Amino acid sequence: MAILNYTLEYNAVSRHAKTEETLKSHVAIINGYIGLLMLASFGGVLALVIAETYVVVQTRREPLKERGKALGTLLMTQFLGKLVGQIVSDKIIFHITKLGLTPIVSFRQTALFCMFCSLVPLFALVFFFHEDPDPPAINDEGANCRPTESHEFISVESVATSCFQGLQLNWFRLRRALAKESTVDVIRFFMGFVFLSEFKLTYPHDQLELWCNFTEKAQSLSNIILGVLYILAVAVWKYYALSCNWRYGIWFSLLIIVMLPQVIFFYMAILSTSMRSQQAFMFMTALRGFLRGGLVILEAVLSAEIAPVGGEGAFLGIIISMGSIMRLLSTTFSNALAFMFEDPTIVATDQIRDQVAFGLGVCYFVKLISVVAVFSLPRQKQELQKLHRHGDTGDKSTTWWVLGSLGCAFFISAVFNLLAIIPSTTCFELFGGGGCS
Repeated sequence: MAILNYTLEYNAVSRHAKTEETLKSHVAIINGYIGLLMLASFGGVLALVIAETYVVVQTRREPLKERGKALGTLLMTQFLGKLVGQIVSDKIIFHITKLGLTPIVSFRQTALFCMFCSLVPLFALVFFFHEDPDPPAINDEGANCRPTESHEFISVESVATSCFQGLQLNWFRLRRALAKESTVDVIRFFMGFVFLSEFKLTYPHDQLELWCNFTEKAQSLSNIILGVLYILAVAVWKYYALSCNWRYGIWFSLLIIVMLPQVIFFYMAILSTSMRSQQAFMFMTALRGFLRGGLVILEAVLSAEIAPVGGEGAFLGIIISMGSIMRLLSTTFSNALAFMFEDPTIVATDQIRDQVAFGLGVCYFVKLISVVAVFSLPRQKQELQKLHRHGDTGDKSTTWWVLGSLGCAFFISAVFNLLAIIPSTTCFELFGGGGCS
């Protein structure tokens, strides 16, 4: 990206470059930026999934009461790094103030700095990291428990010598895991809960942003508070709630920590101008970080309990992908409903206040329905292990139902978001635009 920046600067100062050629060159370079940014994002997500997969495998060594502490340490490190990056980018790189963005360093300097910083953990990984052998499958019930297919895969794995045989074995392992009743319950929970709890109509929240004077500086501070709440959620779980009821934890996070304060403040801000505080709105919008942090914890912990031995990476990837895609699908669906409302305005008439109140009511009613999805979530590790070992085992149709749901949600989200960025369709209200004249 830094090299592309040099090319852009050379074309800009070249006296021999024609205007049309320069414009085409700029478009190509911007496309190159987007492509490289996608690769960088892909690499970052891949690194996190690989790290989580390794810790998911190694956490099987921990006893029942302490299982998950290693995952808590990993997630706290991950969220702490994300928080530091947010602070550095807001305070140093972009230098967000009350006057807006006043970047201190250039894009080229930022790209070069990030490149050299990314080399440090890579070299540390190569020279100092020692991979421990994979532990056996979790056995909380002792020697008298019914053996699962995990033991079969350990013995069969030595037979798979070729690449094709290895892929075939991994597919068979993953298919058996996805067909289990425990896996189906977990996926149903993430599909229903994430889609409903992430539902957010843009109009009422954009209107409240205008009324509360939610500036770029306030957005920056809100993102920092969001990162702090991610860390707080993991810390509370690691040190105080390893053996708590998962259902109660999700209900408490959604209803008490997120919904109750937001509903009270947002409706008070609608009714009274004196309640439209920028600082309060900044904190209320960041409260969702606690719930999202809890969902990230559940993704890793549930995968550690029921992922097949040798197929942890693929299984964890499907669980994480299901949560991410359902969040994207929920955002896509809520944006598609934005055409029902008018554009936000600074004026606060009775009609506008009624529309904002109605929009918020729809949002939080949908969020409230998500509590039903929590009943698909097992209460704790013991119940999940019992369901995993002694629950029903579905057939091939169960596996294809899971993969089909994932693919269908991804396809719908991809189509809507693609139409939202294509110049000829980006103005459509159905895709979040302001309307075509």
